[in-house]
Amino acid sequence: PVAPTQAAVPTTNDGVVAPLQFVTGRNEYVIEVDNTPRRFIVYVPTGYDPSQATPVVVMCHGSNQHPETMYENTGWVDKAAQETFIVVFPASWEYPLLDEPGIHEKWNTLAMSQLTPPGTELKDDVKFMRVMLDYLKATFNVNEQRIFASGFSNGGGFVQASWWRRLPDGAQLAIAAWYERLERRLQPIDERSDTFDVGIRYGTQLDEHMVNAGVLYRYVDHTTIPGFAL
Repeated sequence: PVAPTQAAVPTTNDGVVAPLQFVTGRNEYVIEVDNTPRRFIVYVPTGYDPSQATPVVVMCHGSNQHPETMYENTGWVDKAAQETFIVVFPASWEYPLLDEPGIHEKWNTLAMSQLTPPGTELKDDVKFMRVMLDYLKATFNVNEQRIFASGFSNGGGFVQASWWRRLPDGAQLAIAAWYERLERRLQPIDERSDTFDVGIRYGTQLDEHMVNAGVLYRYVDHTTIPGFAL
């Protein structure tokens, strides 16, 4: 079943969010972040047990894609049904670009200020992710040590360049991004004492390169991340 799109209840004065209503299967939500409606899809597997802490995978789509594209074509839903974890498919925002006509769906990565016309309002996608996770934790029994941030192309760039610095302690990254020499982008940006698990694949081949091992990133085989090998 697919639940009707829900507009989330606003946060209270003390910042506490109300639980979302959900059904087993596909759920669509709209929440307001900085006076902007932000949309995401949540898949809840049949085996979800509210008494058990459950892993969460967040899959960020690529440029000019949508949550529906990721929901229907990545294999995450089938894997979540098999392994009993929750999958979330958020939507980016729409922007005009300097070198391309029309409006484009993109995540606010570090390069967006150079790609968009001067004066373009860039949305705080990191805040969107944080508020979205707050709603998820208010609704489901989330295993906060097993939150996986994943992304394709522009979504992968957003995860590894921006969002990872605000992920909960213990969260892991799974980046599927079409970037030349991705390892050059995985560089320390600020001082942190913790490490994140990062799985890297080029095409169908697993790259054995160690990316800043022991500094900010700890390289792991992709098979240790549920659903990463699709």
